[in-house]
Amino acid sequence: MKNLEYFFRPKSVAIIGASDQAMRPGNILINNLVRFKYKGKIYPVNPKSNPILGLKTYADISEIPGEIELVFSLLGIDGNITLLEECSRKRVKGMVVAAGGYSDGGVEGRKKEEELVESAHKYGIRIIGPNTVGYSNPYNDFILSMIDTKQPFKGNASFICQTGQFATNIIEWFMSFGKTGISQCIDLGNKSDIDDSDVLEYLNDDPNTFAIGIYSETFKNPRRFMDTASRISIKKPVVVFKPGRTKEGARVSGSHTGALAADDTIINAAIKQAGLVRAYSVDEFLDMMRLLSRKIPIEGNRMGIVTNTGAGAIMSIDTMEKYGLELAELTDKTKEALNPVYAPYQEPGNPVDIGPAINVNGAEKSFEIALRALDLDPNVDFILLISIAFHSNCFFVPDFGFVGAVCRSLKKPVIGSITGSETEYLRIYELLEPAGVLIYPGPEAATAGIGGGYQYTLGQKQAKGLQSFDKRK
Repeated sequence: MKNLEYFFRPKSVAIIGASDQAMRPGNILINNLVRFKYKGKIYPVNPKSNPILGLKTYADISEIPGEIELVFSLLGIDGNITLLEECSRKRVKGMVVAAGGYSDGGVEGRKKEEELVESAHKYGIRIIGPNTVGYSNPYNDFILSMIDTKQPFKGNASFICQTGQFATNIIEWFMSFGKTGISQCIDLGNKSDIDDSDVLEYLNDDPNTFAIGIYSETFKNPRRFMDTASRISIKKPVVVFKPGRTKEGARVSGSHTGALAADDTIINAAIKQAGLVRAYSVDEFLDMMRLLSRKIPIEGNRMGIVTNTGAGAIMSIDTMEKYGLELAELTDKTKEALNPVYAPYQEPGNPVDIGPAINVNGAEKSFEIALRALDLDPNVDFILLISIAFHSNCFFVPDFGFVGAVCRSLKKPVIGSITGSETEYLRIYELLEPAGVLIYPGPEAATAGIGGGYQYTLGQKQAKGLQSFDKRK
């Protein structure tokens, strides 16, 4: 972990190309560091600028007193080789390069990228990028990003990205509506030097990272990546979202980050062999990361469903097969315990549709009977709670504070699906989250999250004890 501390926990950072003009990248970088109270030293560098946000601006990196650990370069392609030489005199350890037009710009750009890395290594400097917007570490108040972002809130999901979109607005959705904080979010850009494997090793030792999500359009060294990820997945779940699965998608991916296409069938087989979890869409990727970063154990595939809407249960059941999940076969004892929540014309079973009986028992009592019965059933590994929600009182909708208290007393994991307005969804979230119930805005999303948890369990069993991807049969 220590070998990359200068990138993610630096004592000082210089911004080359800093600006005193609001909303320019060189100004946003400084502003993010200042307003989120980064505790290290900040050195804006621009020969034409006045003081920026109260910080002295230096005309040249050589004017900065003392050593500098990290440099963020906003220079164009032609300026970075010279900058590296200047950085070597200041004993800079790492440099983040924002400029595009390197390997993402064709053959000539790829040659320039190789020259950049060769020069950096000559001076003992490591590179993140080029073609990156930066990264965030809220635990260290270090938001090194060219994007005017909101304050990331602390959580236990870390992301390694190959595009600025993931490092910015998608992660903001994850934190806002997804109500899940991050430990780190790192945009590696073209991955000319520092790549997924390097950051995986770093995050493996990060005590605030419980699960790692990777958005990657290419793996620079696939064998090394699979070997590294396989070892780390024993300790922490690793979820991979790799787009560009189609011929046309791979072509566009190549022009985006200079990625080299690879056969998706081979990649998929390698991901499974390494014990990783694969996601095939943005929604699925984030749904899985929400559950895995909370360490909610999904140790079996037998689902028990409690619902006040039959349609919601059907949506979940249609999604289960994809992840190897199945409906639990309830014991006779459980079915007997469920009799009070069924109408006379119904036969107890799974899913437990309590809708018809709510008229008799009320929503709270019906949910409690069903939840406690499934919790005691040895054939049920986890429970999916499905409910509708309205902005006004409805006898079908329970008091979720009461439901949360019931769930807190259960032994098995309970995951929730709540469909309704955003206001109601977020209100219910605040009632169920303290009880350990993670909720999703729909049955399919909840099932995807659970599916990620179960796929990790299967992958972990496969990955344990394997030392090298090369030795696998």
